[in-house]
Amino acid sequence: MKTTQLVHINNLQFTFEGTALLNIPSFFILKGATLGILGANGSGKSLLAGILAGEIPGKGREKRYGVNLSGDLQIDGDVELVSFREQALIMEREKYYDDTEFMQGKKDPGRTVKLFVCGAPAGASSLGAKSYQIPDNLSLEADKLIDRFGLTTKSNRGLRYLSTGEFRKTLLCRSLLDMPDLLILDDPFSGLDKEAVADLNQILKDFHGELSILLLSGKISDIPEWSDGLAIVSEGVLSGTAGFIEGKELWEQIVSTESGHLSFTGEPIAPDIIAKTDRKPIIEMNRVDVSYLTEPILKDLNWRVLENDHWQIAGPNGAGKSTLLSLITGDNPKAFGQDISLFGRKKGSGESVWEIKQKIGFVSGAFHLGFLKGPSILEVILSGYFDSVGLYEKPDPVQIEHALTWCARLDLGGWEDRSFKDISFGLQRSVLISRAMIKAPELLILDEPCQGLDDAHTSQVLKTIEWVGNSGLSTILYVSHRTEQEVSSIRNILSLVPHPEGGFTGEIDRRM
Repeated sequence: MKTTQLVHINNLQFTFEGTALLNIPSFFILKGATLGILGANGSGKSLLAGILAGEIPGKGREKRYGVNLSGDLQIDGDVELVSFREQALIMEREKYYDDTEFMQGKKDPGRTVKLFVCGAPAGASSLGAKSYQIPDNLSLEADKLIDRFGLTTKSNRGLRYLSTGEFRKTLLCRSLLDMPDLLILDDPFSGLDKEAVADLNQILKDFHGELSILLLSGKISDIPEWSDGLAIVSEGVLSGTAGFIEGKELWEQIVSTESGHLSFTGEPIAPDIIAKTDRKPIIEMNRVDVSYLTEPILKDLNWRVLENDHWQIAGPNGAGKSTLLSLITGDNPKAFGQDISLFGRKKGSGESVWEIKQKIGFVSGAFHLGFLKGPSILEVILSGYFDSVGLYEKPDPVQIEHALTWCARLDLGGWEDRSFKDISFGLQRSVLISRAMIKAPELLILDEPCQGLDDAHTSQVLKTIEWVGNSGLSTILYVSHRTEQEVSSIRNILSLVPHPEGGFTGEIDRRM
């Protein structure tokens, strides 16, 4: 491996309205090296990624927003960044160009996996006037990468119909097809199942030496031990690189200190609720079948959830976990015509979507996308009382007091008036968890709630979920791919496993 420097930084400082948000005394990346950068939520690691990718500060932002970048930054090559924020923006574009309502009974798939990987622009499709012709020299190489990531069967599926993990793998495919000199991956393993994590780790290892890779995360488990170095961003300062073992020991000290400041204690702050003991059914599903066009997703699924009967939903990427949850939340029209009952009422018997949503608190990656504009942290949390994206009704003083208490208990005290879009992705997720919990819903659905959170905040959120599970306030449905994020108060598992006729069905395991 050549030791030529690809990136060289000296005394780099990023300031906003006179406040230093990121300080890098000295840092470099060698060509072909793989480096890990660890940092807590809000520490500045995503800011570093944006600076290296040329997205920050952005043209004209210095004068308009008081942003300033000073110091020496040299990059000898092309840089690509893969992040959840990018994923959110791409999804927004896909929704904007969706022409389904004008297609007389057909669905506009938008950009498929293959089109996107091959560089088709936003608005392209595999149909009609928006059809995009893939250059011949790209098609074969794209197919090889798509197959390497296990996406061959999803090659012609629209981006809007992918799971979070499938979408993340598609982004990585596109970036690796371009073969940049530096590939920056912000939380690359979030949303991936265990098998996909191992596969991606091996893919990155296969590219080790061919291109430089920068892995950013708040979890030490996401940094492979074969990486060439480890650096830490703490309180806005990036340290120099160290060996994996040395860096891990320092990180564990930081997490221990942070965890000491993060806790969830005290009496329930939601309206007084007495835990029920009659165990009425919350969800009943009998022989549920769901397909995407002609492709089966869920097949012959039977499931019954009682009050205070907490469940973990497991299954590989693409098994239909998000589809299953959408049948419950009312966001999937395929729920009608199925044998599904929610809160003791048959689906399609006259209930409105809003009647269902009033009884549900919900957090997911897809749901996260709707909150990326405008409102303050406090407004986002308060919107949980009204089941709205944004705050359009005036909260009462008690509701405001509860929201402020949630901010404090999730270590967000003093940040209430900050814009939601201006905080890190991980902190945004903590805010949405507070929003879901604030009304003590009958059913609390948490779809990968720790996605994007650092080690300390993950521990805090898991303690919060544990508290809710033991309190009797809500029945919990919890989706997580990570075994280290299991919650002891959740003793039932619904695993989505392959059905002999295609798609996935349910397999139930009740732990004592």
